[in-house]
Amino acid sequence: MEAVLLSSNLTARPLPTWSVLCAIAPSNQRGKEGQFALTLNIDFFNIEGNLQWNALTSTGIISCMCLNLPLDIQYKSENMYLAGIIPGPLEPLGDQLNHFLDPVINNLVQSWESRIHFSRTALHTHRQVMHSAIACLVYDLPAVRKAAQLAGLTSHFYCTACHCWHRLTCGRIDVCSADWVLHDKDKMCHLAELWKNAGTSTERNKLFASHRVQWLTLWRLPYWGPSCQVVIDTMHCLLEGLAHDHFHEFLGLTADSVQQKSDPLPAFHHPFSNIDLNKPGLTPQVEHTSLSSLRSVPYNFGEAKAGTLEADEWHTLATVYLPIVLVSLWGKGSQHHTSEVAANHRTILNHTMSLVSTVHIAGLPFMTVARAQAYHGYIVAWIRDLQVLHPHAPHCTNGHMVLHVWDYLQLFSPVRSWWCFPYEHLIGQMQYLPTNHIFGNF
Repeated sequence: MEAVLLSSNLTARPLPTWSVLCAIAPSNQRGKEGQFALTLNIDFFNIEGNLQWNALTSTGIISCMCLNLPLDIQYKSENMYLAGIIPGPLEPLGDQLNHFLDPVINNLVQSWESRIHFSRTALHTHRQVMHSAIACLVYDLPAVRKAAQLAGLTSHFYCTACHCWHRLTCGRIDVCSADWVLHDKDKMCHLAELWKNAGTSTERNKLFASHRVQWLTLWRLPYWGPSCQVVIDTMHCLLEGLAHDHFHEFLGLTADSVQQKSDPLPAFHHPFSNIDLNKPGLTPQVEHTSLSSLRSVPYNFGEAKAGTLEADEWHTLATVYLPIVLVSLWGKGSQHHTSEVAANHRTILNHTMSLVSTVHIAGLPFMTVARAQAYHGYIVAWIRDLQVLHPHAPHCTNGHMVLHVWDYLQLFSPVRSWWCFPYEHLIGQMQYLPTNHIFGNF
């Protein structure tokens, strides 16, 4: 948890610091009681495996990870807490999720207010007092809306953190505007209680349509504040979201775009050529220039046969392979037909490198004020120039939410303490468990 605790020195905006959650015990008791900080994840998956695309089944897990553990063992499955399984075949609707969360929150409320008393532990032979708190909720964007009982991705209330509103404003970068102020915790709690106490479903629907807030059982925790504790997962939002869109959709680095017979007006032009990987002398050269410490990526990147790339593969591509290729094609010393084409390619390269730098900084194991500010500068530059260089590229919710990663870098420090990789690994293990393929029966 040291990396997270250091975030109190990073805060450059008026955000609640981690010390709020660390001050659970009275000052005269600190150091005598065990204090545990947890991340909470609720995610749904296809129990039949990812290859069963046509299966309309969904099973959920409620799991936690302890931030007190050293980073090298923090993500191991044996050190993660599987608090519950949400049976399928369908996901719970509306506030039905609260019924599955209630047992977990009951324990957390007791741990916060009354503390948990143990007769002994491995390091304390006599009575020991423990208390725990949820530091943050870690989800992908679709799951976080369901878990936090907030509006969906397609709603005009697209941001879980600030007051920016309406889909047409997803490309805003005026972060000093009053709309970027984080939601007030007390006001959100009041709106959630109004929804909870509404007498009829019609009244609840009207309240939700106006404010896009429903009752969530986490509001029973006195420290709960969604705008600060519902973090943005960079694994889904940045790697599988923006990096995928930029290289596949905006730059058109796919086999389909090479073989496209139509002649649209591209944002740029370069004579890409197909390479025969079976050509004598080529394969050894590729193997010689590859780094053994890097995760392998599909050799047929851009083709449908490559399948869906994983987030870790996108990180390797976006920070190593693709920058090397694009710099060699468009960077200093590259050959082009005219100076105008060269200048255009250089501008697109600079824009691409803004995203590459954003991905690189977000994945660093330690965070500083300078790194957080650099992240903010790069992602703002990428969003600002996106439709200038790629007019066909739409501004999406992912683009807005990655701006708020800057807030969470200051609040919780490096993203390795609050990303979805360990939870996705846990889901992968769950999918390999033998089942009878009958929901609700043993």
